[in-house]
Amino acid sequence: MSLLEQTGEWASISNNIQIHISFVGVILNLLHISILSQKNLRSSAANILIIGIAISDILYPFYYVKYGIETLMNRNVPRECIPPKSFLNVIVNWVLLILRDTFRRVSLWLGIFLATIRFLVTKYPMNHTIQILMKTESSWTGFIWISLLSLLITGINNGRLVIAENKRWIPENICTMYPPNSTFPDFEIVHNLLFDNYQSQISASYLFIDAILQLIPSVLYPFLAAALLIQLKTLKNSRKVMMKKEENGETAYVILCMTIAYFLAGTPYACSEFHYSFVPSEDLGVQ
Repeated sequence: MSLLEQTGEWASISNNIQIHISFVGVILNLLHISILSQKNLRSSAANILIIGIAISDILYPFYYVKYGIETLMNRNVPRECIPPKSFLNVIVNWVLLILRDTFRRVSLWLGIFLATIRFLVTKYPMNHTIQILMKTESSWTGFIWISLLSLLITGINNGRLVIAENKRWIPENICTMYPPNSTFPDFEIVHNLLFDNYQSQISASYLFIDAILQLIPSVLYPFLAAALLIQLKTLKNSRKVMMKKEENGETAYVILCMTIAYFLAGTPYACSEFHYSFVPSEDLGVQ
């Protein structure tokens, strides 16, 4: 087996793993939201941010969930007999791509917001401004603003694209599941000719900005987590901490898990996008 074939096989295995992880992640986060949405838990600003993270972690893998469902539905259909995407299907895919790129960033930055608030409330428990940040309204406002800003950044890349119709697809003779003389519409996302002279620049700029915004939380979060854990340990038996004493261990455990997950998930992806931002191409950042 050649290196190219071996690489293709590895990519296929990785893609299948990603689809299965996405399915599990969506289910677990739905359960997470159902638990944290209980009335007695919704009163916590930290829990609202965790709900926001869970919502983000449901929305951005949905692109892979849909792809997995389509793959499952077409598992017995020969590749050359699978019809192209309809106009509606392309729109749905485009929306899911926008949600994927938008809420992947939102999840990371909400984690930073959560760790920052936790640190500030243990460091300055009597500060009036910090008390405002600890309100649930502030958490919802932060979630909405971070989502809107992330959506705006995603729009930089998607604003250069349009949906175009290709020549109608005609099934091959071996595709006996279709009636004779059947044809199907064929739509795809293509570059908008209005931005034809700037496609490479827009693609590179988007990837660079996205890489920086993904890399900052991945690098910053371990430092925030370390500072918070030190502060919790220092004030473990102090009455100055405005949380239950038994919450310290739970908070430390959650922060440790999030630190490891953010660093392992965000850093390689950010480095990859940072690298490709210097590779001349019009198609990078489209899929």
